[in-house]
Amino acid sequence: MKFSQPLKTVRNYFYNKSGSAAVEFAIAAPVLLLGLVIVTDLGLAIRERMSLDQATRAGADFAMNGADQQTIENLVTAAARGVYGSQPGDVNNNYLPIVTATETCECPNNRGVVVSCTTICTSANSQSEPPYLFWSIMARQQYDGLLIPDFRMQSEIKVQVR
Repeated sequence: MKFSQPLKTVRNYFYNKSGSAAVEFAIAAPVLLLGLVIVTDLGLAIRERMSLDQATRAGADFAMNGADQQTIENLVTAAARGVYGSQPGDVNNNYLPIVTATETCECPNNRGVVVSCTTICTSANSQSEPPYLFWSIMARQQYDGLLIPDFRMQSEIKVQVR
């Protein structure tokens, strides 16, 4: 009799289910929280990239309305960060995108070859016409992730103005 009582106690100890949910939660919770932080970080990176894409499209709109290079670059920066000017108040300048707007011209009959914008192009039927005017707008920005590695985002758009 006395011998079976300790075995019964040991057996009951291993078959006891109380507290098993707490142990499972203690194992699963850190993994789930880590997954939540990673998904949140990816969501923030996607939001930043979409903001950069939207800002370059806004710059293309301004280029089509006759804006000059400096104005386009300032407005793309403002659209990307929600601020305007070189002193954006409480916005950290390290997170402002680097924006370049480049104006190029191409003759209609020789697409892909850059010419001076003052050049008069001749078409196939010997008519004189002005060159096509293009704006290439590129914005680059560093993304500093919480858990995902830091990387550089880039958005570029080319728009024909004339």
